[in-house]
Amino acid sequence: MEVSFHRGDGSEYFAVARRDDGVVVRLQGFAYDRAFHPPLPHDLSHFAIEEELRLGAGLWGVIAAGGLFDPNMVVAGRQRPHARERGREVKKRAGDRLSQAEVLVRVLSEIARAGAERDPKVLNRIPEHRRPEAITRIDIQRTCERLREVAQRWARVPPAGTLHLIWSVDLDPTLADSPHRPRSTRRPRSRQMQ
Repeated sequence: MEVSFHRGDGSEYFAVARRDDGVVVRLQGFAYDRAFHPPLPHDLSHFAIEEELRLGAGLWGVIAAGGLFDPNMVVAGRQRPHARERGREVKKRAGDRLSQAEVLVRVLSEIARAGAERDPKVLNRIPEHRRPEAITRIDIQRTCERLREVAQRWARVPPAGTLHLIWSVDLDPTLADSPHRPRSTRRPRSRQMQ
């Protein structure tokens, strides 16, 4: 998936993702990770961390699989029938992994800003219930380096400029589209007794 981050004149930014199915989605950005100077767009922090840790069910994995977040909007390409329903289902399947990605972005941004990724106890800074099973100190070091590299690249983007990236994480099979049954073959809803 091609992803571009566009810098506005002030502190505004937006991202555009061209999914593999040809649909183009625009994400209006408004949050920044102030752990970096200049501040790094929050969605760009998500991109760097999720891609480096291969998190296929975070923000960008869900978008790649057809999910949409408010205030995202489809700006080009032909969507499949029932795209809204399918998008909600993709987000639902991602479940708690979206929250995990959010926690990882916050914690790893703080670790990168402090330069604390080589601390022997760095894994303890990630809440245990949000820590990916296989994550290692080496993964954290590599991810913090990637965050700083992306922050430097973003700092060089001029007003009205663009940073182009490629999302290289395979689609998470748990987010895969389930066969959509036409309305006529769905089970009728149970009627409430009055």
